[in-house]
Amino acid sequence: MKRWLPRFPARSARVSATVASALLLGVVAVAQDPPLRTIPNLVMRPQLGHPKYRLVWVRSGYSGTENSVPSPHRTSERSMSGHAPLARTNAYNAAMPHRVCSSLIALLTAATAHAQTTWIVAEGGGPGVEFRRIQDALDEAADGDTIVVRAGSYPEFRLSTSKGVLIAGEPGAIVGTAGGVFFEVTDLVAGRTFSMRNLSFTAGATQILFQDCAGQVYVEKVDVFQATVSNSFAINNCAQISLTQVATTGLPAMRVTNSKVVFADCRIRATPWLTTFPALTVTNSETTMVDGLFAGGSSSFATPPAAAIHMSGGTLTLAGRNTSVTAGSPGTPTPTPAVLATGGEVFIDPAVTLVSQGGAAPISGGAAVTRGPIASVRADGLQSQGTWQLDLHAPTGSPFCLFASLPRPALASPWGAVWFDLRLHAVLACGAVGPNDQFQMSVPLPMLPRAVPLVAQAAVVTPVGPQISTPSVDIVE
Repeated sequence: MKRWLPRFPARSARVSATVASALLLGVVAVAQDPPLRTIPNLVMRPQLGHPKYRLVWVRSGYSGTENSVPSPHRTSERSMSGHAPLARTNAYNAAMPHRVCSSLIALLTAATAHAQTTWIVAEGGGPGVEFRRIQDALDEAADGDTIVVRAGSYPEFRLSTSKGVLIAGEPGAIVGTAGGVFFEVTDLVAGRTFSMRNLSFTAGATQILFQDCAGQVYVEKVDVFQATVSNSFAINNCAQISLTQVATTGLPAMRVTNSKVVFADCRIRATPWLTTFPALTVTNSETTMVDGLFAGGSSSFATPPAAAIHMSGGTLTLAGRNTSVTAGSPGTPTPTPAVLATGGEVFIDPAVTLVSQGGAAPISGGAAVTRGPIASVRADGLQSQGTWQLDLHAPTGSPFCLFASLPRPALASPWGAVWFDLRLHAVLACGAVGPNDQFQMSVPLPMLPRAVPLVAQAAVVTPVGPQISTPSVDIVE
């Protein structure tokens, strides 16, 4: 660990958090083209709205640029060329939210500089309404367009697209027919982003399919009720998917195959009145769960309960303070693990709750299991004139920097996948994780452009080594 950190005088121990995490960011950034470069006590970050990079001193009491002599300016307390300032301590971070707004606005403004058309869908029509059916809007929309679905009931049996669009439901937007609904996003090419938020699917036989998506997929606040088909979500051969605050049931509720998926604050249950089905089946995939609940099927008097997760191959990461993985309620005393992993690797944060049944081990099946601290971030409440809530979970005292940007295709690194933009981002806070393995902050927001996704992610130096935290994607309401 010592080789990662520069030397500091005793008086600047508080700032070691900033430099340690910033140095980690720079090391990860060498995979970029063009690369970000770091030198001791310096981190290079791009100026918002400016193509050139600037080296910013983050050592206590100094600021400067490359080839310049340090000057006695307290850079950590002032904004430089549109940058969100660097915070030195958790106490100072209390004042940070008001200082990062300009950077967030710059990010969102850049995202909407080339915005396409916004289409309005309303079941009853009316002024300003282009369509009464969601599929008609999908057929007309182009990549980058936004489809706003107003409150109402949309009895559409099949929805399909391969375009990089955002579907934003207003409260009360419900999709489904008595015979069910099938929603598929297929062949999304690299460089495109499909997003969907705030929709409810109420049909008894609902299936949402993501198939062969090389682009990015972000789903937030989507509920699938009364699902009785084999699975309500199926994800196959997809490069980067984030599911946030998704609630569903099924047999199993979700299947993930050959894909990379992050679950954040989701409620995934096997249909409770049927047995032997898990909540989630994972095959040869990289899956991450942060907070939320995963519950296997409950048993009858004749059959055993089911594990919450069945895994064969790939990696499964269980992180967050509020993650619960629970085998179904027992009707028989059959030993049932919370996770049945017959291959691959499982990584578990000590704060995660695993509930088995019948005296079984929490995890069984022969997969390699590693227990240790996993840095995770949760972001919620991203809306115009609202408050963005951010929560970092990592070991107390760990140095960190917390970043926000438009999400980008994941960049692999030895410390975790990087979802935020290394060349254009806002620094929300830097410091050390506080008591109870927690750092929280609230950012009051001004008027923001609607329906743009942001990702929050942290670079953390934990006692077991440097980590890039799990990402958290939030879409402006």
